[in-house]
Amino acid sequence: MKFWRRRHRRVKEEAANLLLGSLDGLERGFVGGWAAMSDGSPVKLLVYVGGEVWATIDAANDRPDLAHLFNGKTRFGFHFNFQPPIPEGAEVSVTDLSGNHLPGSPRQVPTIDTRWLSTAVRWGLSKHFISGCGIEVGAAANPTPVSDEVRVTYVDRFTRAEIQSQHPELANYNLIEPDIVSDGMDLAVVGSGSQDFVIANHMIEHAQDPISVLKSFFRVLREGGVLFLTIPDKRFTFDKDRNETSISHLIEDHEVGPTASRLEHYGEWARLHGESLSSKDLSSWSENLDIHYHVWTPLGFLSFIEFITKKYALGFDCELMIRNRDEFVVILRKCM
Repeated sequence: MKFWRRRHRRVKEEAANLLLGSLDGLERGFVGGWAAMSDGSPVKLLVYVGGEVWATIDAANDRPDLAHLFNGKTRFGFHFNFQPPIPEGAEVSVTDLSGNHLPGSPRQVPTIDTRWLSTAVRWGLSKHFISGCGIEVGAAANPTPVSDEVRVTYVDRFTRAEIQSQHPELANYNLIEPDIVSDGMDLAVVGSGSQDFVIANHMIEHAQDPISVLKSFFRVLREGGVLFLTIPDKRFTFDKDRNETSISHLIEDHEVGPTASRLEHYGEWARLHGESLSSKDLSSWSENLDIHYHVWTPLGFLSFIEFITKKYALGFDCELMIRNRDEFVVILRKCM
């Protein structure tokens, strides 16, 4: 009897250690999400396509948004790229090695071109939040749709011809010709308190000093004006293996200046792209290299906004934050 009780207790304890997680994203080119055992131990996963194993992967990418679930541990994310892309409608399953399906699995690859969903979400949000007259920074080939009565002034540091010259892959795209050719990071030519809105999509991650950029946006907005930002979610992009930028790093880039960390950013970018470069090589790169200097998850970015609004007296209220495929949209409103 005592032996049975001990065995029964052990079986109950083992059964209680369940597979947790979520299959967050699935496209022809990738599958991503997170997985862990309920006791916080890591998980190795199998990715099936049409019933056949395509890959064995570790759920070990950084997911700071999960820290509250696992006593501060965060390395439970996964992201797998299908090469070549798999067919539309294919069934994808993600399981642990014992065959337990991850929540949300199996799932079929969408049969619609979901690239348009990003624009649809932005359009729906702009109809609700964007009104009056304002600016969009760096619209290039993908300006945010707005209502007919809204007036947008486009700002970019390059003309359309210069953008096409620097990025031949955009030759067949209908690029916006900027109304103002100026640095969108400081908006020096835009008057203070003059704008009902500022739109900046996939721009702030390219800023070497994001705090300075947010200060510029705050300056040009009227009271009650809206800042419409979209930011790549590092968990689902080529930045997935990078550590999320810390608030202390962002403060240092602002108060000391970005020069001190520039070579660090260049080195990280080079390593992730398979390049082995010396400090001498990196120091010869342009100080305006167009890379992702900083990376965020949604919760990490909101923590950053909350911190700097207090530290630098930027009166921003967060109206909304929403995931949108491999990006997230943040709507901030200026208050005094």
